[in-house]
Amino acid sequence: MTINQQAKVLMIAYSFPPSGGGGVQRPAKFAKYLPLHGWQPVVLTTTSGINRLKDEQLFNEIKHVKIVHIPSLFKINKTSNLILKFTNFMFRIVQNLIVSNWDWIIPGVLAAQKIIKEEKIDLIWATGNPFGSFFIAWILKIHTKIPIVIDYRDSWSFSEYDWSSSPIQKYFSRLWEKRILKSADHIVVVKPKMIPELQTLCPSVKNKISLITNGYDEEDFSFVITPIHDPIHYTITYTGVMWEQAGHHSPISLFKAIKILRNDPAIKKKIILQIIGDVDLKYKQLPATLGINDNVIFTGYLPHHEVNQYQIKSDALVLLIENKLGYTQSKKYSGIIPGKIFEYFASGVPILAIVPTPGFESETILITQTGLIATPNDPDDIAKKLKDLLLKKFSYKPDVELIEKYTRKNLTQNLSAIFNRIIQG
Repeated sequence: MTINQQAKVLMIAYSFPPSGGGGVQRPAKFAKYLPLHGWQPVVLTTTSGINRLKDEQLFNEIKHVKIVHIPSLFKINKTSNLILKFTNFMFRIVQNLIVSNWDWIIPGVLAAQKIIKEEKIDLIWATGNPFGSFFIAWILKIHTKIPIVIDYRDSWSFSEYDWSSSPIQKYFSRLWEKRILKSADHIVVVKPKMIPELQTLCPSVKNKISLITNGYDEEDFSFVITPIHDPIHYTITYTGVMWEQAGHHSPISLFKAIKILRNDPAIKKKIILQIIGDVDLKYKQLPATLGINDNVIFTGYLPHHEVNQYQIKSDALVLLIENKLGYTQSKKYSGIIPGKIFEYFASGVPILAIVPTPGFESETILITQTGLIATPNDPDDIAKKLKDLLLKKFSYKPDVELIEKYTRKNLTQNLSAIFNRIIQG
């Protein structure tokens, strides 16, 4: 099938390459592989989403995709001018009544209408968080009658994150979310726990919700790296952000576990924990406080392809879901499914999963036989499981066939099947 024969989908994503970071992976990989399954993507995104994190290599992977960048409405920085202060105040009121990134909804709708007319769009797909993209899709559905698919990368009004919205905004978010759900032709969610949440909010969506998790791109792991046996160091790697505000990124117990193993006579190698991604200053200061400063390396943000190379070169990879307030609070975040877990599966490296049980993370790691589960907020158990990995007491025998279900190609095929069902009636 030639590109001119393909159906066309308008993909609405607030952040998209050349921006980097975890949030751009899902829409970028869908856009990359949809043409293989009969769909030509046209992407609508915003210049506001082009943040300080850049990933040019990921951008190069989607050079075949038409991308339309639009500016958001003008936002005013802090000022002493009373008129401008009042304008900022009104911006915040609208933000509470609608959605945090409402400022690109009007420009987005106008730009999308032009794209729909010029490109003869067959279907609209919008992804969030942030959820202004859902509003754009919803308004377009009302005016054009083109079917819409909304894609949840994160929960909206049911968010696990207490800081994600004010009580007023959460109230209005639930009202808007229910209305948009009723209008959607299909809903895609990235984690199982979202399905009962959305069905509770809007029972009519029961038969139009599909689970398509995040995944990994086989091409990201196509490079060949010769394993280097380091007789001195045992390197464990954590990739992704580590923000205290998010509530589930606490490395405190992991740091304490490393301190325990420093004094273990059975451990002959020096443990090195490298953390790749943005990290709060408070967490950066902890290793020195605990006396393990020489065991922890902070690399900062790195482009995605470099992160994959660090993963493959590691002796073990760390998955972390822990709240500093204790295990009960940590369990609140069970099932959030960090996207990195699927790339960990693809890396061929054992996983140390510090996650609550039961949950998707622990259950999937166990059935794929890719790692050990350690109890959050329990430094002794974390130290024990890390020691088992280091001393090779864990038999790493990954279930390749099961892991391959999570390739971006296979997941995109699942998405295209939904598209096909919708336009075929």
